[in-house]
Amino acid sequence: MISIIVPVFNSEKYLKKCIESVKNQEFKDWELILIDDGSTDDSFRICKEYTSDPRIKVKHIDNNGVSNARNEGLKLVSGDYVFFLDSDDYIDKNCLNWCAKIINQYKVDIVKFNYYKKLKNIKLKNNQYTIATNRIIKKAEYKELIYKNAFKTDDLCNVCGAIFSSKVISNIFFDTTIKLGEDFLFFIEALKKSNSIFFADEYLYYYIVGHESATRSSNIEKNYNLLINSFKANRKIENLLENNNERYYKSYRNFMIFINSIVSFNNYNDCKKIFKLYLTKKELIEEIEYIRKFIDVKDVDNLSKYKFYFWKLKLYLKRKIKNLLNK
Repeated sequence: MISIIVPVFNSEKYLKKCIESVKNQEFKDWELILIDDGSTDDSFRICKEYTSDPRIKVKHIDNNGVSNARNEGLKLVSGDYVFFLDSDDYIDKNCLNWCAKIINQYKVDIVKFNYYKKLKNIKLKNNQYTIATNRIIKKAEYKELIYKNAFKTDDLCNVCGAIFSSKVISNIFFDTTIKLGEDFLFFIEALKKSNSIFFADEYLYYYIVGHESATRSSNIEKNYNLLINSFKANRKIENLLENNNERYYKSYRNFMIFINSIVSFNNYNDCKKIFKLYLTKKELIEEIEYIRKFIDVKDVDNLSKYKFYFWKLKLYLKRKIKNLLNK
């Protein structure tokens, strides 16, 4: 049996399509665990509409975030394998059947496949994996093929689009203190306890693009907290990996995403005020101490160029980052 865990929060617009995509699977030996994370819309009522199917479990909890909701789902798992699905996404009707065939054929602990990004009627394929494609990686190869490049790729940054052996993740839970990078941390912890993983360039998951995210939110305080969370996750992952001290790849990239989020939503004078406030915070300075030799002020040129004042802002920002690096 495959257990599908869906954390649900205010997803009434997409939830039925998500649930129906599971009910319409060609593979029938599944259970669907819907964890309503304190929704304030019609999501919980929609979940309860499906409880006539004995394969569907519904639990309502107080709102405490997606990691906590997934952890509550893990406590209810009965299946041999666990699949994570977000409530605004959906899966191909052949998804579970394909996963079951790969598991039975290769006897692997984890299967990772690819996904489409959907924006309204536009469907785009995600980039191909950089670690491996259509092959098994055994535990003896993890260090060279996975751990060595873990921070340089996004292949392991999302638990959706993967299926895990229940035995492997039986004592692994999502870190509820982290709001960005928790999937990456969970994936690495699962790998450490597994014996094999199969990477497939098969597109079976549909990720719906369009919600506010850390990369495009105008809420600077939220973005800053997410940035600090990502630093925390990267440090934990680095401690798990063998001889890997390359977290600067993701820390640096997330730092530049944060900078871009400020530039994208604010005018010149506001940007200066925000930079002055946030680029002097202790938590940020501590991580910059680590990644300083990898920061290139030329990367500022790659930020948004659509505002008339940006040439002036770039000069200011370059001076600000140079001052940070020279401390």
